[in-house]
Amino acid sequence: MIYLNDLIKHEDSNILEIYLINNFDKVKIDLDMNNKKIEEIMKKYKFKNSIKYKTYFKKNLMYTYELENDNQYVSEKILTNHKIIDNKLGILVYNEHKNATHVFGCTNNIDNIIEYKIYESKINNRISLNIKKQENKNQVYIQYKHSKNVETEKIENIINSIIKNILY
Repeated sequence: MIYLNDLIKHEDSNILEIYLINNFDKVKIDLDMNNKKIEEIMKKYKFKNSIKYKTYFKKNLMYTYELENDNQYVSEKILTNHKIIDNKLGILVYNEHKNATHVFGCTNNIDNIIEYKIYESKINNRISLNIKKQENKNQVYIQYKHSKNVETEKIENIINSIIKNILY
């Protein structure tokens, strides 16, 4: 069971991502889901949106470019909490800031570049179920956009229902 009050301990936390873990050991966490599992999830939920991205990483900033519609933004994610539940779920809690694109600046000092596609099933305005496809790897995660004035019990029920539905 997911309990938001146990996870969101920092007052500036505003994003919670819950990843399905394929295989867990003390050295490595494998998030890559097989195609059969992806197909099962895609049959259960309607994935209406899919967007291709290219993200550039430099120090603590991410410059994300949407390849299909020319949208671009710079963001910074600060990890405020993390937890592994039953070796099946990896939870990351962030304080995410959006910045103006000029903050990233032109440079050759890029730490990493990735290209990926996200399929999104929007559950409500705060919760979405996402499948991230990067090269030949598939990750499944639930993203919750937190606000201090939400009814946490209702959000917890929705998130736990999704987890139950996609894990079993």
